[in-house]
Amino acid sequence: MAKAVNVALIGQGFMGRTHSNAYLKVGKFFTDLPAVPVMHTSYGMKTEDCSAFTSRWGWKHCSTDWEKTVRSDEIDLVDIVTPNFMHMPPALAALEAK
Repeated sequence: MAKAVNVALIGQGFMGRTHSNAYLKVGKFFTDLPAVPVMHTSYGMKTEDCSAFTSRWGWKHCSTDWEKTVRSDEIDLVDIVTPNFMHMPPALAALEAK
């Protein structure tokens, strides 16, 4: 049985949509995965936008606090899809949390 990996998505722009679509489709492309992504939490800066994105793409939870999200014990993998210049703070926080 495949291990479930709880994913947090940091960013909801074009790449957030692209990665969300990939998480939804990965099982159709690879049928014998040792781990499967669980779309746990998506982060967005505005509550209304975050809620709409989360609902549209099938994420379980919405967050407007990336620091709390990446430090959550429920998260196994942090997928940072913000513009490149914004990657370092959440990446470092995720590393420190684990």
